[in-house]
Amino acid sequence: NDILYLDPADSGASLVLRNIQFTRGTSEFADNRTLLELDRLVLFMKENEDITIRLEGHTDNLGDPGLNKELSIKRASKIRTYLAMKGIDFERIRTSGWGGTKPLANNNTQEGREINRRVELYIER
Repeated sequence: NDILYLDPADSGASLVLRNIQFTRGTSEFADNRTLLELDRLVLFMKENEDITIRLEGHTDNLGDPGLNKELSIKRASKIRTYLAMKGIDFERIRTSGWGGTKPLANNNTQEGREINRRVELYIER
């Protein structure tokens, strides 16, 4: 339901897509809840045809920083591909990956690492 909070969809608005989860260490969607959230995002994009978004992937800080950056990009791109398959213009969606460089929480705890493994959505225009 988080996506519904972006009404109105103003430039600069952002949110963490908390219900979109990936299988650990991969860019594969983890569960049905993730697909439901992605479908809500598709609907949001169709209802706001004039906006473009940026999807930023993030990981925790465990493991190789280069691989984490690559994984974070792959995860954001996986969402973009899903949206495009559902009819959203590929050009409306930018992606970037930050690996573990922008944590929201302490990486020393399991809970913190879970919070840091995320994709954030930003409305660009």
